[in-house]
Amino acid sequence: MIISIWVALKVGPNGFDNLDLFDHKNPLLSLRISRVFLSALVGAALASSGCALQALLQNPLADPYIIGVSGGSAIGGTLALVFLNHAFLFAVPLLSMTGAFFTTLMLAYFFRKNQHTATVLLAGIAINAFAGAFITMVKIIAPFEKTQALLYWLVGNLNYVSWDVLGFIALCVGVGVFILISNMGSLHFMSMGEEEAIRLGVDSKQVKRWSYLAISLMVGVTVAFCGMIGFVGLVVPQLLRLYIGCELRILLPASTLLGAILLVVADALSRFAFTYLSTEIPVGALTALIGAPVFAWALFRYRTS
Repeated sequence: MIISIWVALKVGPNGFDNLDLFDHKNPLLSLRISRVFLSALVGAALASSGCALQALLQNPLADPYIIGVSGGSAIGGTLALVFLNHAFLFAVPLLSMTGAFFTTLMLAYFFRKNQHTATVLLAGIAINAFAGAFITMVKIIAPFEKTQALLYWLVGNLNYVSWDVLGFIALCVGVGVFILISNMGSLHFMSMGEEEAIRLGVDSKQVKRWSYLAISLMVGVTVAFCGMIGFVGLVVPQLLRLYIGCELRILLPASTLLGAILLVVADALSRFAFTYLSTEIPVGALTALIGAPVFAWALFRYRTS
């Protein structure tokens, strides 16, 4: 983690900068630090959310982006961005969290009705299709300047944010991760099946209620401020399972840490690309380039196992 942060702080539009990391008066360093912290928080939020969703839905392919939680969150954020016109400060994160929460509840309902591996994935395809169509309709009727802002937001970008905003994101992610870590023993039993968890003394309703709330909180705040960054919640737990197994009491904290490292590195690569492309690659596009092949591999692996 320390090495990834050091590299990310050194990387700029012109490659590696000769930046004094102990010069606290340097405004460029302050901006870099806030962006690196934002990357770590978003990566931790998405990876821990993906790991918890996989346990709750007993589906190793579950991911906030793939199964539509991010899409539902984007619907709420889109409505706030276009129609509320920043009527109050936290309109976008509030509606993004609300959209993520209702989408998560919908997926849980689908899974309870039909506990098949493909159910959540098919429901996610339907939700993402609906979200895409809805957002397209909003873009058609929205003014041009809002359409441009919406397009930039949706692609998934890690921007330089103020310390006040970063503090709010840190609070939401910290609360969400704390809830999931506090329930990781119960989540481990839930991953074996809800009936088995109940037999072992787990209050499944309470675990699901708090876990879905934590996931919605984290996904909602990341989508609100960074747009749709996909596949982090899938790639990180999948890679870790190969080396440390499926014990959630180890997998969840490890996923949180590796998710933070992965997105810090991805953001550094995004900025480093400016040297050759004269533009930053949106980090959402970068994670999709990595994540889509991993998803295909994981789908093939679990279909043939």
